[in-house]
Amino acid sequence: MSNSAPREPLLYRGLSAAARNFHMFTPGVRVLCAVSGGADSVALLYALQQKRDELGISFLAAAHFNHNLRGEESDANEAFVLELCARLDIPLFCDRADVAVEAAARRAGIEETARSLRYAFLCETAETADCRRIATGHTADDNVETVLLHLTRGTGLLGLTGIPPVRGAIVRPLIYVSRAEVELFLQAHGLSHVEDASNEDQRFTRNKIRHSVVPVLCDINPRLPRAVGGMIERLSMDEDCLASQAEAMLAEARVGPEGISVLAADMERGHPALTSRVCRQMYAQASGQSWPLSAAHVDAMLALCQKGRLSGACYLPHGLMSYRKGSRLVVGSPPGEPLTFAAAHMMLDTELTLAALGLVCRCRSVSQAMRSGQSRFYVCPEKIVEPLMVRSRRAGDCMTLPGKPGRKTLKRLMIDGHIPRCVRAALPLVTDEQGIIGAMGLGVERSRMAAMGAPAIEISFVSAPAGDGTTPIWEDVSGDWWKE
Repeated sequence: MSNSAPREPLLYRGLSAAARNFHMFTPGVRVLCAVSGGADSVALLYALQQKRDELGISFLAAAHFNHNLRGEESDANEAFVLELCARLDIPLFCDRADVAVEAAARRAGIEETARSLRYAFLCETAETADCRRIATGHTADDNVETVLLHLTRGTGLLGLTGIPPVRGAIVRPLIYVSRAEVELFLQAHGLSHVEDASNEDQRFTRNKIRHSVVPVLCDINPRLPRAVGGMIERLSMDEDCLASQAEAMLAEARVGPEGISVLAADMERGHPALTSRVCRQMYAQASGQSWPLSAAHVDAMLALCQKGRLSGACYLPHGLMSYRKGSRLVVGSPPGEPLTFAAAHMMLDTELTLAALGLVCRCRSVSQAMRSGQSRFYVCPEKIVEPLMVRSRRAGDCMTLPGKPGRKTLKRLMIDGHIPRCVRAALPLVTDEQGIIGAMGLGVERSRMAAMGAPAIEISFVSAPAGDGTTPIWEDVSGDWWKE
């Protein structure tokens, strides 16, 4: 007869290993356990209660959210959890919502809405109860299903790492435990649970994977959850390494009222494995949430970084936008009204400050014309009529540039000249009663241009020092593209 002590249940061993490896609990921690009444959550609640001293848990409470999706069955589940917690002498917090009504109001899916409401309830309850950890009953089998679900939708390395064992305050102590081990644990301790009838409905993709795909794979490898778990751990190390390198790239980001921005040239030169992660981290930082970002959105953001682009935008989920602002890629809320300024008259041999743009327009007589540039024009004195006016673009404005064929609209010239979209409405034009003399960033009207070496009127745009110490708006928006 053996004198060895009985072996600890596999569920306890898996829970202890996960808690230790992922540092889930600290001494004296207060824990809120999400309990649906299903097998996994019942096993988790009981195990945490039995292991609370070993895990350092000073306070354990349960939380149950009634989705009102299955009528009397939902109410019966709630009653079961009430009775369970009373028998175990564990405080219970309950709440409910009509998920179907809320999903219709949000124009979102039932599962997505249910999850959103449930986690919002858990986070609010944890704050009320002063709990630093929220424990959920996700198992190794759930991880397998999640990886397969991601594969069917198309995924990258992050999707293959499955369910994170720790995400903020949320911990998954059963992530090493299989569903079969949960059932053995419940039987050994005489614990009952409720079955959710919707878990058998194969109209839901996850259920189809659970009941039709996973059994086939388990026939090939009965230790599938453990095999996938090992893969997840190895890939998670790779993901952590790449994510940390992306964070190093993001350390050079600029954060301001508009959002977060990085130099597009750095993104264009960077390895896609890193820049794609920078895009996702920028989105997470701008949103303040760990919302996922699809590969299509990431590709659209990276396309904005291509050489030669100075404008363009793409919409991101949850009301955010990524757009090109001159030399930078920005992620934030959509920009407000376009930058603009009030039109003003100007006489010869004077200068006009455009405070809203951080610019000064200078007009002076010179003895010899030099070559006109994009923002310094030499105009024939006989071909202008005072007073001059500095204004923004109007519908129908056209001009002909030196060395360019044909007369074109300013809109077309701005596009061809790669002028950032966000500043086109504020592009300063110098005009008189006969029309446009020149446009900053584009050049002089060919019919007004002075001959090289002849007496001329020099019109130029330069940066105005900002009185409050901020960067002049045109430099911030677009770099040096408009300077000589």
